[in-house]
Amino acid sequence: MSADPIRIDAVDLPDTGRLGLTFCPGKTDPHGLAGPHTRDLGEDLRGIVHWGADHLVTLLQPHEFDLLGVAGLGEAAEMAGLDWSWLPIPDGGVPDAAFERHWGYTGLRLRRALRAGRRVVVHCRGGLGRAGLVATRLLVELGREPKAALGAVRRARRGAVETAVQEAYVGALRPGPAADEARDRLYGTLLGGALGDAFGYPVEFWVEEQVREELGPRGLTRPRFSAEGLLEVSDDTQMTLFTQAGLLEAGSPPEEEAALDAIRDAYRAWLDTQEGVPAAIADGPVEGLAADPRLQKRQAPGMTCLRALRDGGRGTPEEHVNDSKGCGGVMRVAPVGLVAAWGPEQAYEVGARSAALTHGHPAGYAAAGAMAATVRLLRDGRGLAQAAESALPMLAGHLGSAEVREALRDALARAAAPDPDPFADVRALGEGWVAEEALAIGLYAALRGADFPDVVRIAASHGGDSDSTAAIAGQVFGAWRGTGGLPQPWVRRLDVLEPLLDLAARFPEEDHEPHTPSTAREAP
Repeated sequence: MSADPIRIDAVDLPDTGRLGLTFCPGKTDPHGLAGPHTRDLGEDLRGIVHWGADHLVTLLQPHEFDLLGVAGLGEAAEMAGLDWSWLPIPDGGVPDAAFERHWGYTGLRLRRALRAGRRVVVHCRGGLGRAGLVATRLLVELGREPKAALGAVRRARRGAVETAVQEAYVGALRPGPAADEARDRLYGTLLGGALGDAFGYPVEFWVEEQVREELGPRGLTRPRFSAEGLLEVSDDTQMTLFTQAGLLEAGSPPEEEAALDAIRDAYRAWLDTQEGVPAAIADGPVEGLAADPRLQKRQAPGMTCLRALRDGGRGTPEEHVNDSKGCGGVMRVAPVGLVAAWGPEQAYEVGARSAALTHGHPAGYAAAGAMAATVRLLRDGRGLAQAAESALPMLAGHLGSAEVREALRDALARAAAPDPDPFADVRALGEGWVAEEALAIGLYAALRGADFPDVVRIAASHGGDSDSTAAIAGQVFGAWRGTGGLPQPWVRRLDVLEPLLDLAARFPEEDHEPHTPSTAREAP
């Protein structure tokens, strides 16, 4: 049992929250530098919560959890109410490429929390080398010079940042705040969409009576995990990631025609994953996705997409490939709205044409254009209702898109009405199988929900295409609110988290170029 309260050394952070460093909570370590440790995990976590921490960052390598007797640390931290992140670093070493991939998201969340006045605790085994390195990095990314940041951390915890390679890493960090706002919305869009998709996917083919009878009056209130403890996404997120991979293949900034060709090629690569065609050598974003077993699972793919892509996927608004207005076009185009070089009108055009590759009804691709334009406006900081209203005039360019305008106006009016009845409103908006209904339900839920779990609850608890409506709701919520409202226990259990973070880290921003110190190592 712990003989004394866990020690947390706080770094001075004027005008922000507090950053604490400590050793591994609950560790059993007969060879600790300060002598043997036999601590109680629950007691130490309560001490961290009592200190005021909202976030706990663990830097242990996988084998150290058993070595220190803390195999259940993550789950226990979450049960204690902490937002838990795990970013392994070798003892005495520096972050590798896998760390950097996750830091793109986790670093955003931590900087956002500290700027909002919250408290973050970072720990490794002894609370010196790795914990000191990450604390110093946070200070640098919050605007301090590396030397000053290291000095502040060492004043708080003597001996922090222990090795020469760690000092070299810290010295190579670039001072100054990152362009967090746009990146936060980028990660929020992709992760929010994937979480919404995974939330709604288990009940996608339920009828409304089944939803009410089996889930109760509030509908689906918590995610359903797989036997492996993961949140499994459907074809909606698969195709969204292939959209993003195609945009990356098109270059930066992408030309419209090159982007559409690359997106079409990406969708054809996705088709191969659904039909058992071996992937090519993974030498680019699209091939890398296609070669990933997590993206090869057949998760109820839409027949319209499959048929159109088997025929080449060459539809346009001028030459329709079919007469489908299914939601398979609108649910996948959010990444188009994240391209910084395109304005809302250009995002609308590329989004609509991306959907027209497989969906020929004007409502099918016009809804996708409106979705891409809305995301682009949200990326620039517009409110959700304002962004959706601004996208409405763009629909006038497509004959036959009047039903999309009507559905969106209905959704916006219902979301603004006093004393709403979400179930009745969603029922009136439709079931989400067609594009304008899916977009309307997603927008309504994002506007009405009290927080992200409530947003996806509203979007998924109906007898229709619940994964697509919840995916769209999650995408626009994330583009609007960023990553701050996304439940971290859900995020870390996403089955496609690694490829999603990899693509997000590669996505260019006009005002941000990722910087990785030259001492960072590639993952083995």
